[in-house]
Amino acid sequence: MNLSSFSGVIKLVLISLPFIIIIALSVFFLLRMNKKVSKELREEKKKKEKYKKELKKVKKIRKLAIKLDKLDKVARRFFEERLGISVNLNYLEISKKARKGSVLEEFSNLMLNLMYKGLELTEKRMEQGITLFERLISEQT
Repeated sequence: MNLSSFSGVIKLVLISLPFIIIIALSVFFLLRMNKKVSKELREEKKKKEKYKKELKKVKKIRKLAIKLDKLDKVARRFFEERLGISVNLNYLEISKKARKGSVLEEFSNLMLNLMYKGLELTEKRMEQGITLFERLISEQT
């Protein structure tokens, strides 16, 4: 190998080195971001599962009035934790904050009618409330 070809290799290495460093740093940062996002997704899944477990317990309750009360408590914790809605708001206020035609609006209106407006509490309406809340959980994750 002669001197001129050796200096050509050195030039090539010097020119390539910044690109190699940029690629290595990019890979490093992408791997870190992926790890962070994966952790956040696992935490989100845990929260979703927590509410699903609580909802299973609600489903097992036989007395409709108690079932409604428990659904209300679980929903309000969910609203506060996942949606940033104060537990002090009533369902009319929550319904007004919800997007028109959304599951949140539908759930809030049903709970409003059952809890405050005297709509007859039946097993069918209770199941409707639980189904709507399950959809809310699914939408928020």
